[in-house]
Amino acid sequence: MRRRCPNCNSLNVRRSSQDDGDPTQPFFRSPYRCRECQTKFWALSSKVYRRMVLIIAVNVVFFALMVGFLLTISE
Repeated sequence: MRRRCPNCNSLNVRRSSQDDGDPTQPFFRSPYRCRECQTKFWALSSKVYRRMVLIIAVNVVFFALMVGFLLTISE
């Protein structure tokens, strides 16, 4: 997923350094900085997207198996 600067709408952004001691650091978010306007912003981490896709896929497979199991029991 391409990150976009919320200030100038540029796609020219990079991961920014992160202060590990910052207690206000948003959970599941990563710092980014725009190379055009130098705005620092937070965006959802790419790891979060991958984990969400994995969780959804596991749930779909589990649901399909449960439906198949329930259909075989009811026959």
